[in-house]
Amino acid sequence: MAYSKYRKKHRKLVDSLGSDFSLGLYSSDVKTRLPNLPFLYYPDFRPFLEANIYIIEMARKGFALSHDGGTIKEYAYHLSFLSRFLHANRLEVMDLTHSRFELFIKGLQADRTTQGDRERNDTRVHVIGVTVLEFMEFVTKSLFFRHDFVSENGILRAYKESNGGGRYGRSSWVCNLLPTVDASNPGSPVSPDLVLKLKAVAKQQQHPLRKRDDVIISALEHTGGRRGEVGALRASDVLAAFQKKNGSPLISMVTLKRDDGFIRKLPVSRVVLSKWADYISSVRLTVMHKNSVKEHDMLFINLRNGQPLNIDSIGNIIDDLRGAAGIKSKLSCHMFRHRFITDKIKELIYTFDVENKDVLRRALISSSYIKEQLQQWTGHKIKDSLDRYIHLAFGEISGEENVRAEISIRAASKASSEEYLALVELLRSGKLSFENFVLDVEKIAIALWKDAS
Repeated sequence: MAYSKYRKKHRKLVDSLGSDFSLGLYSSDVKTRLPNLPFLYYPDFRPFLEANIYIIEMARKGFALSHDGGTIKEYAYHLSFLSRFLHANRLEVMDLTHSRFELFIKGLQADRTTQGDRERNDTRVHVIGVTVLEFMEFVTKSLFFRHDFVSENGILRAYKESNGGGRYGRSSWVCNLLPTVDASNPGSPVSPDLVLKLKAVAKQQQHPLRKRDDVIISALEHTGGRRGEVGALRASDVLAAFQKKNGSPLISMVTLKRDDGFIRKLPVSRVVLSKWADYISSVRLTVMHKNSVKEHDMLFINLRNGQPLNIDSIGNIIDDLRGAAGIKSKLSCHMFRHRFITDKIKELIYTFDVENKDVLRRALISSSYIKEQLQQWTGHKIKDSLDRYIHLAFGEISGEENVRAEISIRAASKASSEEYLALVELLRSGKLSFENFVLDVEKIAIALWKDAS
């Protein structure tokens, strides 16, 4: 089952305290605004007290609440599995022994869809398990003062092992019950043929949906952004990049899962930006004007009311298109990110004529330019987190002809070819007039000429 579907399944256990909620996080005299702070329940709708205290602690430490709950909401969904487990087995939090945690993990692995497939892979189970261990460590130490409850020889046998510095590299959980995650398999990058199928289905929709959903796919494909990052793209940034006269246009993208406010700059070809700008000046402008919506600058909107599109809706749109295209395999927003990063690593391999994985890893250590480029492209803070993509990239290019090319021009040419073929199909199907066909082809040609100049 897709992650978006399991979130729907558990949504009723995770509520929001509203956009105006505030709390004295650091002082009872000073209220801190905590918009959309999640609130957890048990299935019988009793508040999950310990989990809600943990969520407040996460907010105090500065974890993201942006975009309808952000990182904290993802953690809340993970803990909703524990809520169901405790309720089903009539247990309290402090009853979660090592053997019961084993039952919890095995239950996550055993869940099946109606088609008999696993609802979640071992990577997802591992992530949920780690969230529960973090939660249990906090609860047992801070609320019940049982400092050895979660420890190497404790009632719940797990401990943290240091593996470097930085927020994401400082430590990892060691527990014999957590499924092994293959570091060389970060999740399959979406294949180009599946992307084409999605685009084909999107273009069969009515005009407003067709244009918006096509741009959503394009944004996922050409930025490698996480779902929340793509959802936070701003119309003004798109237009500014498209209207830039000199140099390569760059799109500003907020970077989630980092606490330093990092904004990365991504090169996006004018061919791609031309389509985004056309959506802004046609569909977006028309819908917002019709609904008398004050300009909010969010690129993607709800076509019914002109308000910013909910972040969850982006995943739902991709899932709906996947179903309409008859795609049986898994396809998620994050798989576009895997594809983007893998392709960027391949570009580095071609550009710098790198021979093997070890040479590229040494280059990442020694070259500040390469590290800066990868950080701008991916938003990753820690170099080691790119290792899995290096493995994928070398796996994909084995057997390919190693040639140097102007990567940006090649990408622009590929994008323009796809756009042209899509316009031809719309013209043939009668969904696009010849006059508009000529105008759109002219836009593509002008944008491609600027990219190549």
